[in-house]
Amino acid sequence: MSTAKKVIGILILLALIEFLAVMPDLGYTAEVKDYTIQKREAVGRLVTKASLNIVFNPFLYGITWINGIGHFNGNYIFTTTGRWYQIQSPTGDVALMWRNPTPTEIKEEAISRFVMEQFDANILFNIAILIIIGFARIYDVYLCIIASVLGFYTGGLVGAFALFVAVLLLAVYVKLKIWREGIFAKMVKFFLEEEIYPYEQVY
Repeated sequence: MSTAKKVIGILILLALIEFLAVMPDLGYTAEVKDYTIQKREAVGRLVTKASLNIVFNPFLYGITWINGIGHFNGNYIFTTTGRWYQIQSPTGDVALMWRNPTPTEIKEEAISRFVMEQFDANILFNIAILIIIGFARIYDVYLCIIASVLGFYTGGLVGAFALFVAVLLLAVYVKLKIWREGIFAKMVKFFLEEEIYPYEQVY
């Protein structure tokens, strides 16, 4: 495979993996147990502390796990802002009003902010891993990573590791089987089996 095709393939896989990484239940699972408004700043800015419990797929967020926050269960402090919304007066005039975010919006923002911070931290690491796999020609690992996403969706961390290992072992078995029945089998036949050649007896 030419270098250009490898680069294109790596970019396609990177786009797929990064897309899966930001999808709930595929790249991570998260919940906000509770939150409190720590401080109200000017122009509707709210310093918020959220009690966040989040688990990342280790095969998509390797750096996050290396940093020890692959399973984060603690307080996450961030600053959110109010929301503009439109109201219409009885005369038909439209005006913009300012409101504080709802509890649901605050919880969703806490999760999305934390996820995007880890997403940014893992991009270069994921690129490096995909390049190494591609140029080392161990393409089966690509399939293992994708399989880990399905495993994470169905069984969390245990499912991700189980399906990754299962697909990896299957790939190794298939390759060994091809090798043994291909090159090895031909060598055995060449050296150990007797071949009977037709000949013509001359009297």
